[in-house]
Amino acid sequence: LKDGYYQIENANHLFWFAQQVNSGDVNINAVLTADIVINENILNADGTLNTALTGLIEWTPIGNDLNKYTGTFDGNNHTISGLYFNDESASFVGLFGYNSSGTIKNIGVIDSYFSGKHYVGGICGHNYGKIKNSYNTGSVSGEQNVGGICGDNDNNGTIESSYNIGLVNGKYYVSGVCGYNNGTIQNSYNTGSVNGVYYSVGGV
Repeated sequence: LKDGYYQIENANHLFWFAQQVNSGDVNINAVLTADIVINENILNADGTLNTALTGLIEWTPIGNDLNKYTGTFDGNNHTISGLYFNDESASFVGLFGYNSSGTIKNIGVIDSYFSGKHYVGGICGHNYGKIKNSYNTGSVSGEQNVGGICGDNDNNGTIESSYNIGLVNGKYYVSGVCGYNNGTIQNSYNTGSVNGVYYSVGGV
């Protein structure tokens, strides 16, 4: 712990941090001090899951509907690669599952695979806080409220200076940046492929 921030320098540290938040210590802060790799070569060149891989380390998203994140997570312009979550019945899926009033910033999620049901995003599944200066190049899929950055950006939630170039697949409320938005989105864009069925399907 330095200046109120846990220093996250490897995968074990990141899993520990997630466990602390999901156990109820929701207001702790973290800063990445290095790029972190959890699994390698998860995605094929077209963004689909590399099904030849075995023994993947599974990710547990930071924050959930019982323990909503309220701290500050500063990626410090580093990347997290190889996050793998594959449960088509799950909600609140992403690097973060549920960000209440917290701030997630300066982070890139790359070569990662998230498959859930509701509230699925590369950076955060359900956001009531702030996401800024972040990006996703991983694959995101679900049924409802699915986005490359955030599945659902609600109430006073903000997404700013963020972008997605990853593959996004869903049924309804599907988008490159944010699947369902009731907050504010600024200075953000999508160049990834977005596929949906009905209701709101779009790039941002």
